[in-house]
Amino acid sequence: MKRFVAIILMSFILILTACSGTQSSQVSSQVSSLTSSMPLIGNVDVYDAETLMNAVRSSDVTGVNIKSDMTIGLSSIEEFEKKGFVMVIDAGVTVTMQDNFMPVYFGSDSVNGIINNGTLVLTKTFEFAMLTLENNGTIRIMNGGMLAPGYSTIINNGEVIIDEGGELRIERETTFNNAATVTNNGLLKISSDGGIFNNLATGTIANNKTIACVGTYTNAGQFIGEGEPLQ
Repeated sequence: MKRFVAIILMSFILILTACSGTQSSQVSSQVSSLTSSMPLIGNVDVYDAETLMNAVRSSDVTGVNIKSDMTIGLSSIEEFEKKGFVMVIDAGVTVTMQDNFMPVYFGSDSVNGIINNGTLVLTKTFEFAMLTLENNGTIRIMNGGMLAPGYSTIINNGEVIIDEGGELRIERETTFNNAATVTNNGLLKISSDGGIFNNLATGTIANNKTIACVGTYTNAGQFIGEGEPLQ
C-alpha cells in the first residue's frame, strides 16, 4: 500500500513539473514579444531590430535605447528624417550595421543624434546626414564596410578601427574631431568637398595603411606611423 501511495505521489509531482515547464515557456514567449506588442511612445528601450525599425518609423517615438545585440539592414535604402530623435547604443551592446539605413537630422544643436556607448560594427555602407555621431565605445569598419557621413560631425571619445578593406570617408562638409584613438589598417579619406579631420590634443592616430587627404587636416595630438597628411 505504501509503495502504491509513493507511486501516486511521484506521478503527481511529474505532472506538476510538466505544467510548470509549459507555463514557463509561455511566459518566456510572452516576454520576447512584449516590445512588439506594447505601444511605442516617447523614449523607448529596444531589444530587437524589428522593434527598432518600428520605433524609428513612429511619429510618437522621440528616441531609442538599444539594449541588446542586433543587426540593422534594409533591402533598399530608406532615409529617416527625425529631427530631435536620439539613438543610443548602450554599453556592452554590439550593433552590426549593414546597408540602406540612413538617419537624417537626428538630434539637435544641443543633443547628439547618435550616441554609441557600446560597439558599432560596419559590414557594409553606413551613411547619415545632418547630425552628430558621438562615439564613446568602439566603431569597427570591417572589410567591405564604409562609414560615409555627409554634412555631419563625428566626435570620437573612444576607438575607431578601420580594418583592411574598410573605409572611413570624411566628405561633404563633414568634420571628424578625434579626442581618443583612430587605428587605420584600411583607407582614411579626407575629401576636398569640405572634409575636415581634427586630431585633438588628446587624440592619437595610428596609421598602418593609407590616408588620402585633399581636404583639411590638423594635428594637435599624436600621429604614429607614416603618411601623415600636410597641415
